[in-house]
Amino acid sequence: MIHSQNCLRTGSCWCEVKRYGLILAVGALILAGELAGGYLSGSLALMADAFHVAIDGGAVVIAIAIAVSVRKRPEREALMIRRKGTGIQAALMIVIVVGIVSEALRRLEHPVEIQSMTMLGTAILGAVGNYIQHWMLRKTEAGDDANITRRALDRHILSDLAQSIAVIAGGIVIAVTGWFWVDPLLSLGVAALMGYWAIHIIRDGAEPHHHP
Repeated sequence: MIHSQNCLRTGSCWCEVKRYGLILAVGALILAGELAGGYLSGSLALMADAFHVAIDGGAVVIAIAIAVSVRKRPEREALMIRRKGTGIQAALMIVIVVGIVSEALRRLEHPVEIQSMTMLGTAILGAVGNYIQHWMLRKTEAGDDANITRRALDRHILSDLAQSIAVIAGGIVIAVTGWFWVDPLLSLGVAALMGYWAIHIIRDGAEPHHHP
């Protein structure tokens, strides 16, 4: 059994777990804010982004489980935890994608009025939160095994940041033009990205990981 160099130092992996815990806490704040903002503004795009944040929270929980497992158990067990966790994540993402697409198509036929300033303000706060998560993740010191998990988690967070920026742009367009159909169109884009990540997660979980 080969552990990463950092995991051989007492308490180092617990520092990694603490860092992931802080990232999870920031994600919980983003989720609460976007759910509230999505409800108050009527924005499906914000709600869709919130669902993605929730899925990313699951990715952080998996990262924590892997960090603990590598510290206390054989690496093979950590890999099994990752595969099972990513499978659950992918299944949840597919269910959410179906729900978002269904509601978005309904709203394209019957547009819903959007409170654009609430949508815009919430999306900006979400983007700031995503950037903070990305910055905190970059500050995490980890060995080769943890780097695999960290890179995967960073992809999740960066995709969320990209979505938040898209929602910001949509909020500006709606505020200027009053085109409420932009919101469900953005939601379809979010759903497409989530579908892509679901496929990526399934492939990532199915393939064995090698040390770089």
